[in-house]
Parts: sequence; structure tokens; C-alpha cells
Amino acid sequence: MSEQTEYWFNMQSGLVEVGKQSLALYRIGPFDDYESAENALEIIAARSAAWADEDDEENFSEQDYSEKDSSGDGN
Repeated sequence: MSEQTEYWFNMQSGLVEVGKQSLALYRIGPFDDYESAENALEIIAARSAAWADEDDEENFSEQDYSEKDSSGDGN
């Protein structure tokens, strides 16, 4: 069984590492390829924004439901 190469972005040095070379505290990943690891900060920012949008949508839906539930119309 061959082991797949993992690429990590080191937040302390700003460099891509092949394999686990630094403390986990400083590593982001693993990524499948060098280019993805190189763009780690942009990838994480995009994922974070997408998750925030999902949370906003969920919170809006829950708020909308709560307002309907508390309207006093019995439904």
C-alpha cells in the first residue's frame, strides 16, 4: 500500500511543507497538492465565509420560525 504525499502550509514560516515537518500548532492541512497548500489561507477564508453564510441562513430560518410561532395565531 503506497502512502499518499501530504502537503501542509506552515503558518509560522509561510512555507509549504511536504509531510509533517513542524508542530501541528503551525500546520494547516493536509492538502493533496503543493498548489492547494500554497493557497491555504485563501482556501480557509473562502470556506469560513461559506460556513458563515450557511449559519446566517440557518439563523434567519430559525428566527423566521420563532416569529411565526410567537405570533399568537395558534399555528
